[in-house]
Amino acid sequence: MCGTPHARPIRRVDAGDLTDEQIERIGTTLMLLEEKMAELRDHFGLTPEDLNIDLGPLGPLLPREPP
Repeated sequence: MCGTPHARPIRRVDAGDLTDEQIERIGTTLMLLEEKMAELRDHFGLTPEDLNIDLGPLGPLLPREPP
């Protein structure tokens, strides 16, 4: 598994092996995923940082949000 659900589709877009329609669907899906995650965070009173798992010496799972 890669660090985020975004990693594999982004690699495929970067590799240039997707059609324009597939790229559009990926973009739409990722936007919907982000919206749903925001809804869930709001519902449970969490921040994005609350969900960023500390992997010890490897650091956080996701890049930290800028202040």
